[in-house]
Amino acid sequence: MKRAFSRAFSILLIGFLAAAGSLFARENGSGEQSRSPFVFDYDVQLFGLQLGVGYRGAPIVQGLDTIFWIFGGGGWQQLYYYRYPDGSVYTGTGENDNPAVDPFYRRANAEWRLGFAQGILFNEKTDKNLLEYFFFYQGRYDYHFADWEFTAPILFQADTVPDRYGILQNSFLTGLSLNKVAFNEQSRVTSGIGAEASVEWGPSFLGNDAVGLSDFARLNLTGKAYLPVFNIAPERRFNLLSGYVCTFVSLDASFGGSIPLNIRQTFGGRRPRIGLGDAVLGADDAKYDSRFKFVQNIEFRVNGPAFIWRGLLAGALVFFDYGYYNNLDGLEAGFLASTGFGIYLHIFNLTSLTLYLPQVLLNEPRSNGRYVTPVSFEFDLQL
Repeated sequence: MKRAFSRAFSILLIGFLAAAGSLFARENGSGEQSRSPFVFDYDVQLFGLQLGVGYRGAPIVQGLDTIFWIFGGGGWQQLYYYRYPDGSVYTGTGENDNPAVDPFYRRANAEWRLGFAQGILFNEKTDKNLLEYFFFYQGRYDYHFADWEFTAPILFQADTVPDRYGILQNSFLTGLSLNKVAFNEQSRVTSGIGAEASVEWGPSFLGNDAVGLSDFARLNLTGKAYLPVFNIAPERRFNLLSGYVCTFVSLDASFGGSIPLNIRQTFGGRRPRIGLGDAVLGADDAKYDSRFKFVQNIEFRVNGPAFIWRGLLAGALVFFDYGYYNNLDGLEAGFLASTGFGIYLHIFNLTSLTLYLPQVLLNEPRSNGRYVTPVSFEFDLQL
């Protein structure tokens, strides 16, 4: 789940960058607006922000975008580690466990990334690469520190976790991505498909033994699809009632002698996502930190009438999530599933606020023994 440490500040900052990019667009002799040579990307998290600036003004192949990217950012996060010091899965029933408090730790981190994306096919409708190859060097520094409430978080007691106190990590990321996703400004309905296949490699000889230790490779396959279902009164300038089905699928497998927490607890790719716990709504955040994991999220969304402006509207959704995890050791494997509904507010093309109530786990409770999470909030910035 993503939240900004100062939501108003983040929205204003991203909005400013988007506006700044438009300043580079100029009218040509025919009165048409030329493309900006700059593009922006972002990722927001609890008490943190990562920004990317791309330059596409020097294409290698005419008619295809070549984008040179640089990213930087950092933040402070409260994360979770659901394992006992011997590596077994945390149950909340141990002698010193407090089932009312999730076993968290806190992390300060800095991240940076440098690379490029080269178009292979171009999509004239979206004015973006349809198919592209990408390659990045990426680095990060994580520092885990003791909490004033917990003098010795469970993570710090895990002698078998080389990065329990923090890590300096370097890796290479490469792959292919397909983007055939389009957005209808009138109905606020998304349609089309997207996919990505990537490999990340972080061997120890890249300096990954200086702080902590990482020596890993990760394969990730991700796909998403959006199918419009109905649009009442499409001739209207403002949306009246519209609906669509969307799904997200991700498969993630990691290998190596020392797989760091930030790899085990996420789905990889160009935009890493919190792992199976949280990807399956209602499950303990980052609990299922296995070497192999799979998730599929399915939602049916109904957009209500637009308020005053066509970019401002509320809607409702129902969801079904399921996933599978396997630590590839013959000991840990299983399925998760959850369902529920929610309401959301779409604010122009800038942000979407979603309130899930409730989330019901279907086959395995949280570590506190509960199957139902009454409410959770999700916040996403968009460009």
